[in-house]
Amino acid sequence: MCGLRESKKAATRATLARAAATIALREGVEKLTVVAITEAAGVSQRTFHNYFSSREEALSFFMSERIHALANRMREFPADTPIPDAVELIAVEGLKVDTSDPGSFVSLMKLGQIVEMIAPTMFPHAVINSLKPIIDELSTLYPERSLFEVKLLLDVSATTARVAMESHFEQDRPEDREAAIEKVHLAFEILRNRINP
Repeated sequence: MCGLRESKKAATRATLARAAATIALREGVEKLTVVAITEAAGVSQRTFHNYFSSREEALSFFMSERIHALANRMREFPADTPIPDAVELIAVEGLKVDTSDPGSFVSLMKLGQIVEMIAPTMFPHAVINSLKPIIDELSTLYPERSLFEVKLLLDVSATTARVAMESHFEQDRPEDREAAIEKVHLAFEILRNRINP
């Protein structure tokens, strides 16, 4: 019985967080209110406050969950896959799914920008906390690398993917997924040439 109650709580928290992310992405920050989130999730404002103290916290939770999912995906790669290669593959996979879905890689980037804009002090803390499991996992997967190297490679790889996608989506035809994928591959090729000239 206790397990069922906990499952329902987890489902409600996830529903509220996804509603917040969907509103932020589709309607903009100005429409992102606790009232709008609760209406979209079909719960009361009191229920919302049982889980989150603010809209920003709900968005940060959604981002953390997505980052955990990406960490789980990284665990599926062979142990000898270089960190930049794993991030490149994840970015390309993310471009092949519906980019309007709040859970997509592209949406995660946009949500990061939104949270940074509306809660600049919360954003770095939320990202650092959500990245810790990935860093811990990568440290286990790459025991020959120092913690510093793991953090640096992860950060440089994530930045490479983000810059490539931002560059593509600023163009006239952001819906061209194949061009976006080519841009990601090009960015990582440039990165590898800089690392191994």
